[in-house]
Amino acid sequence: MGEKLTFRDLDLLSNQLAQCLLKLGLKPDDVVGMHMPNIPAHYLGLIAVQKAGCVSTGLSPLLTPHEMEHQLTDSRAKVVMTADVLFEKVEKVAEVAGKTPFSTVIVAEIADFLPGVKRVLGKLLKKIPTAPIRPLPGKTVLKFNVPTVFFELLKVPEFKALDLSNLNFCLSAAAPFPAEYIAELEKIIGGGNFIELYGMTEIPPVQDPNASPSRSSSNPVSTRASPKRKS
Repeated sequence: MGEKLTFRDLDLLSNQLAQCLLKLGLKPDDVVGMHMPNIPAHYLGLIAVQKAGCVSTGLSPLLTPHEMEHQLTDSRAKVVMTADVLFEKVEKVAEVAGKTPFSTVIVAEIADFLPGVKRVLGKLLKKIPTAPIRPLPGKTVLKFNVPTVFFELLKVPEFKALDLSNLNFCLSAAAPFPAEYIAELEKIIGGGNFIELYGMTEIPPVQDPNASPSRSSSNPVSTRASPKRKS
């Protein structure tokens, strides 16, 4: 499909996901249900689960909601990783069996690792299957995501050759940016010019910025904004 995922990318992204699992409170030998088709996020997820010291249990997309509920309960899975096109089945399991042990669902998209143009056009032209992701009562739903724009730019020789001396800063949001890539990016955009942002991804205002470790504390950046109220 025109995109490559190197072993370095796989290592860094799986580290990132493993840290996410640990922050969710998972401990060694805790079980993660893998309910995914054969997409890059599936293999990345399997490696991340092992790095976190956890155990994966495969949840076939062919399982009925009743069969999946039985396997999740029997394995005592605490987290389920799935794809947007399979989310409806997880949703049904949560509806009919509110006492299932899993508390968190991490959702990937079929198009997550496609080049930007193919990802956007594929969805727009409905060539790539997608499905809505809705809140689940009593469960936390997280979007599996990676800051692919900067990753793609780092692979382009023309980008590395640009004169960006007039650039003040670059912003990255929605997904944590691996620290290993920040130094590489700042060689191009300038030291201390990378800022990671945290906030509500479904609205434009940004809540809290996290400046690059190399940015001097004597030159702080403040872009705090109050979220807009939904009417």
